[in-house]
Parts: sequence; structure tokens; C-alpha cells
Amino acid sequence: MKNKKGQALIEFILILPVLLLILFMIIDFGKIILCKNHLENTLSNVVTLKENNGDINTYLSQDEYKITYKIEDNKIILETKLDLITPGLKNILKNPYKVTVERRIIDE
Repeated sequence: MKNKKGQALIEFILILPVLLLILFMIIDFGKIILCKNHLENTLSNVVTLKENNGDINTYLSQDEYKITYKIEDNKIILETKLDLITPGLKNILKNPYKVTVERRIIDE
């Protein structure tokens, strides 16, 4: 029982990078989920604008995310890109990460 404080410090220094990596991964996945939820809500508004012949470009230009949209095969597709902060996750998920939502529209 000579130097327990030094041992605890060494153990903390060894585990700190793992804890930081886990923390950054939680933050990144939270950002992805938040962005996907925002895109789903925006997509509902875009579909309503499309049905009422509104201006989609003006609506999307006011958004905090840089959202692009495509209309193809009766589908509206919204997508944006997120910058990740986790070092290893950047390589696995391809930084910037592309978040995409789509909805099929039916003409009646």
C-alpha cells in the first residue's frame, strides 16, 4: 500500500481515451438521430407544399441544415450532410455522413 494514488492516476490515464471515444460516439449518433428526425419533419412540410404548389426552394433555404431535394419516380428525397467528430467513426461512416429520408407521393 505504498503508492495507491499513482496507480489510480495511471489507470485513469489508460482508460481516458476509451471513455472519450465512447462519449464522442454517443454525441455523433445523437446528432445523426436528431438530424434524421428534423429531416422527417421537414419532409412532411415539403410534401404539403408540393401538394399545394408552394415554393419548396424558399422553404428549404431558410433551414439550418443545408438540405437538398430531388423528386423522382413519385418520391421526394431530402438529404443533408453531417460532419462527425469521432476519429474512428469518420473512417467507418465516411465523413461527412449523408442523412437521407424519402417519401412516396401518390397522385390522385
